[in-house]
Amino acid sequence: MSKPTFYLHPLSGPSRTVLTVAKILNVEMELKKLDLLTQEHLKPEYLKVNPFHKIPT
Repeated sequence: MSKPTFYLHPLSGPSRTVLTVAKILNVEMELKKLDLLTQEHLKPEYLKVNPFHKIPT
């Protein structure tokens, strides 16, 4: 089974919460950090994953 992919911004409180819970539960994930300053969350590649362009996904 492949690892789930988690899109996050390191300073996002909700992202840190998910990372903390995943660590406690020993859930392995592929992490993809998004840069909000360059608006990566608005790019077409990300909108295919999350059309609401919210972080975390």
